[in-house]
Amino acid sequence: MIPSYLLLGCLLLSREPAVPADIVVRGGRLYDGSGAAGVVGDLALRGERIVAVGRFAVVGSPRIIDAKGLVVAPGFIDLHTHSDYPLQRPATRANRCYLHQGVTTVVTGNCGSGPVEVANYFQILERGKIGTNVIHQVPHNDVRQRVMKNANRAPSADELRQMEELVDQGMKDGAWGLSTGLIYNPGAYAKTDELIALARVAAKHGGFYASHIRDEGTGVLSALHEALMIGRQAGLPVHISHLKASGRRAWGMAADEIALLEKARKSGQAVSADQYPYLASSTSLKATLVPLAFREGSPKDYVARLSDAEQLARLRPLLERGLEQNQGGKDIRIARYAPKPAWQGKDLAAIAAAEQRPAADIVLEIERNGGAQVVIFSMNEQDVRLIMRQPFVATASDGASMRP
Repeated sequence: MIPSYLLLGCLLLSREPAVPADIVVRGGRLYDGSGAAGVVGDLALRGERIVAVGRFAVVGSPRIIDAKGLVVAPGFIDLHTHSDYPLQRPATRANRCYLHQGVTTVVTGNCGSGPVEVANYFQILERGKIGTNVIHQVPHNDVRQRVMKNANRAPSADELRQMEELVDQGMKDGAWGLSTGLIYNPGAYAKTDELIALARVAAKHGGFYASHIRDEGTGVLSALHEALMIGRQAGLPVHISHLKASGRRAWGMAADEIALLEKARKSGQAVSADQYPYLASSTSLKATLVPLAFREGSPKDYVARLSDAEQLARLRPLLERGLEQNQGGKDIRIARYAPKPAWQGKDLAAIAAAEQRPAADIVLEIERNGGAQVVIFSMNEQDVRLIMRQPFVATASDGASMRP
C-alpha cells in the first residue's frame, strides 16, 4: 500500500536532482491531511513509496497521470465498517467498493461484533491479500458471547477474568482498542462496571474505547455520559460510533450531544466521534423493535418466546408502541428478508396494509422466521448537518465490502 501521507512542507524544487520514478501524478491539487489548504503540484511514486511532492524533474520515462482539476490526497480511513467477514471471502476481499471511493484503510470490529481471535483474523487477511489496510478492535459482544453465551446477568469473577484475558490477547495481537455495541445482544446486558474493567485492559496497551452507545434516541445524553465515564475511569480515549439523534422524539437533540462532548473535550478528555451522512440507519428488526428482556437465551428460546401466549401479552403492546413511534411502521423499511423477497423495499405499514393485518403481526412473523435487516428513516437533516460540521466528527460508512 502507498503510505497515506504527503510531505507538502518539503516541496522539492526544480533545481534539486532529478527523481527516479515509475509514476508521476501531474498537476493535481495536493492535500496532505493536515487541514492545510491544497497546493497544485506533482507527486512521484517509485514502487510503493512516494518519493517526491511538488515541482521536480524526473529520470527516465515514468507513466504520467494527468490530474489537472482533480484532488490528490492520502487514502481515506473509514472509521466504521462491518467488513470483518466479507474481507475473509474471495469474492469481496479486494474491498473494491471502498477502494473506488478512495478508502485505503477500513476499521473493523465495530459495534462490538467481529473476530475475537485477532492474530488468526490478521493471518487470514494476509493470506487473502486483501485490497485495503485494516485496523481491528476487540469486539465486546463476541467476547461476552464466547464466555457467557447470551446471558442476561453480570459475569462471575471467573467469567470477567476470562473476558479480560481475551481482550488482553486481542490487544497484544494487534487490535487498536475495545469496541462495544450496547443495543445488541449480548453486550446490551453488560453493566458499566464490566465495561470499565475491560476498557482498563485495552488502556494498558494504549488502546481506545469505541462505542455504539446504549441509546441514540431520547436517552442519548445518558448514554453519552456512560461512555465518557468509562473513558475517564479506565483512562483511555473515547470514540462515539455514528453519533446521531435517532427517532422523531429526539430530533433537535444533536446540539445537546455536541455540547456535552465539547465540554468533555475542553476538560481535557480525549473524545471523538464518527457519523454516517444519511437520514436513515440500518440494523436488524429485532434490535429496532424487540425489547432486551425478550431477546435473551438461545435462538430457540427466542422463537419459543414469540409464540408463548403469556409472553406475547407483554410483548405485543411494546411492539405497537415502537411502531407508533415510527409512524405506524412507515419509517421502517425491509432491506433483506429471505422468506419473502417481495417484502424487501417496502415499509412495515405498507406490508401490513397489503396483508390486511396489524403491523405487529408482520413483525412477529418476520422474527419467527429468522428476522430481517431493516432501514430506519429516523433522523432529520438539520441534526445530521450540525453533527457533520463538528471538527471532532469524521465521516464513516457503517457499510461493508460487497459486490453489486
